[in-house]
Amino acid sequence: MLCVLPVPSRSQITPWIDIWGDTAQLDNHFESGFAQGRKPSLLARTTTRMGIRIPGSHPSTVLMPYLVATGNYSVDRNNWNNIYATGYGIRIFPFLTMQVSDSRLAFLPDTRLYWEQLFANYFKDRDNAKDRDTALANPSRDDRIGVEIWHEWNERDPAQPNKPFDKTDSWTELWADISYRETNFTSPPLRNTITSFQLRRGFYVNAPVGIIEPYGVINGVNSGATDFFLNNLQFGMGMRYHPFRYATNVQGLTALAAKARIFVEILTISYTKNRPAAGTPTTDFRFGVELAIGR
Repeated sequence: MLCVLPVPSRSQITPWIDIWGDTAQLDNHFESGFAQGRKPSLLARTTTRMGIRIPGSHPSTVLMPYLVATGNYSVDRNNWNNIYATGYGIRIFPFLTMQVSDSRLAFLPDTRLYWEQLFANYFKDRDNAKDRDTALANPSRDDRIGVEIWHEWNERDPAQPNKPFDKTDSWTELWADISYRETNFTSPPLRNTITSFQLRRGFYVNAPVGIIEPYGVINGVNSGATDFFLNNLQFGMGMRYHPFRYATNVQGLTALAAKARIFVEILTISYTKNRPAAGTPTTDFRFGVELAIGR
């Protein structure tokens, strides 16, 4: 869920940071795997990575070691919605300098390979998560290796405000991740591959201040495990409002908050493996605020 990075000088070590977070009211949180009945909840999620670029012999071989912190916090008391993890990793962009003529393959320069090691702890309900018999306790360490993509088509890049985009045309966002993981921290060791993606496509509507963007959305997750929360499709409609991203002068605090947006989504969920127990929701309504820096 990160950004295209500028090609650094071959002799220059430079810092970088990526921050993503959202706070939303969810009609239910089916991703947790514990959604029995409709349980509205306020959930905050964030992921921060900060590191350095170590130049290589070619821009595509630049190594990017980093520290990572990720977390969920909810008004619920359960541990799976109140967890944080810290760790470290390294990534490279193997296609960073690729010249792509086909717009459908424009995501290739944004593709990164990564490895991470994370260690988890809990804001709430720690006793149920960790202070049980060792065989039943939630795993506290994850090693993961994978491929991640984040790309935007026809959207203004706050880092390059003069780069053209066409407000009369549609826009598209794609995030995808394929990774092998030891665990998801909420169940016994996973030791499996998880494929996840989020695809949004919409159009622009002018507002007195900012831009409104109605869109269609498809989210998906698939894994070698049979858990229903790791194997489903979510599709529906959404609308979001950007107060700052398309402002005439994107600088200072406006630039920092350029990719802040208010959003609302209505989703239908289709479970692709092991249908969950009766009463597990098949729809969701979400309303919240999302912020990205360096993405």
